[in-house]
Amino acid sequence: MGIVDEKLGIREKIKISAFSINVKNNLDKILLEYGDSIFGPSNIIELLGCSRNSATSYIRKMIELDIVDSVIGLGKSKYRFK
Repeated sequence: MGIVDEKLGIREKIKISAFSINVKNNLDKILLEYGDSIFGPSNIIELLGCSRNSATSYIRKMIELDIVDSVIGLGKSKYRFK
């Protein structure tokens, strides 16, 4: 499976989740912006213009969907899409 196929699988997990349409749209924005990059709460704050609590909530939702992995060795709260 290629990177494009894997990202489509992640988008499908977001699409079929029970989250609100607004949350799904924001998770999709995060995926499109940081799909191949390492990101953290500060990146989400910058992208969405949201609070730190909201950014952390989005990360928890992505962990719940099992679409991100924690990145070790680059500081606290760094993630990468699977």
